[in-house]
Order: sequence, then structure tokens, then C-alpha cells
Amino acid sequence: MEAISDLGCGSGLSTELLEQRWPEAAIVGIDQSPDMLKAAATRVPLAIFRQGDIGNFVAHEPQRSEERRVGK
Repeated sequence: MEAISDLGCGSGLSTELLEQRWPEAAIVGIDQSPDMLKAAATRVPLAIFRQGDIGNFVAHEPQRSEERRVGK
């Protein structure tokens, strides 16, 4: 598995499980709430988190070396 998108990632509970199951995958968490994204980034610091509406989600493959950021 190369990339995983966690739509509606919330506080990162599911993102954390995905990272444990597939540690080599690049994981992107998407959520509308900035507060939830901050919590998720604290819980899973190696994942990428972005604020967005999952109704408008378009898949892409992030690079592991991509800067980890919240809300971008």
C-alpha cells in the first residue's frame, strides 16, 4: 500500500490505526474542523492533515517527504 486517505479523520483515532496497520503508507487525513486536525496531527505526527470537505475530495498520492502540515 502506497497511499491512504482518511476521510473525516476527526481526532485521528482511525488515522492512528491505519498507520499501525500500514506503517510504510503515506497517509492523508481530511476533516472540516481545524480543532480536530490539530488533535489528529498531535496523535499521528507523520501523517499529512488537510482541512476540507470530503464531498469535494479528489485522490492524489502524497510523497513521504512532503512537509507535514495542518489545514493546507
